Amino acid sequence: MNKFKIAVICELNRFDYPVDVSFQLTRKAYELVKDFDDTEVQVVITGKRMEYDNIINDFSLCGADKVIIVNDSLLEEYSPNLYTKAISETLKREMPNVVLFGATITGRELAPLVASELQTGLTADCTDLFINENMQLEATRPTYGGKMNAVILCKTLPQMATVRPDVFKLPEDKIYKDTHLITELSNFLKTKKLPVDISVFRGERHVGI
Repeated sequence: MNKFKIAVICELNRFDYPVDVSFQLTRKAYELVKDFDDTEVQVVITGKRMEYDNIINDFSLCGADKVIIVNDSLLEEYSPNLYTKAISETLKREMPNVVLFGATITGRELAPLVASELQTGLTADCTDLFINENMQLEATRPTYGGKMNAVILCKTLPQMATVRPDVFKLPEDKIYKDTHLITELSNFLKTKKLPVDISVFRGERHVGI
């Protein structure tokens, strides 16, 4: 049986530190799989940064088994197209069963782009998550103007969801995982084969170049 993996897509704030929902989702991912055998909680960070020690330590306290950093100068400024390609390449290689984004402004933009790239489904603005006995993600979201909740199962892999910030509060207890760090450069960035519709130049986005 293959290892069951949950990947949390980390979002950094303007100080290059993860936003709260990234830690909240990592802890929730740990809670979802802690009673199952042969599982892995991954965190994927995309951007440009030299020092990650504090970030790795903080994610280890939330239960992350692995932190994958896609690190390149071209990713210093946020670009939906470049970030989508970099994240999608990592997910295609790691093949997680579940992918979680925070339902922030950035997460709501990136998640459907990544889902389209991976040709899979996405449940948006979830308020609860559960892994059932068949190792399927059950994602709960409000419907009918918040009057009812719907539990949605994705038929394709990876199973993707965005989760509203502060739905899952961080408990006071810590996990103290021995987190494995991987730093990599995305293949299309190595070869400088940038997507044709967006490039990054001096921190600006140029469309149609």
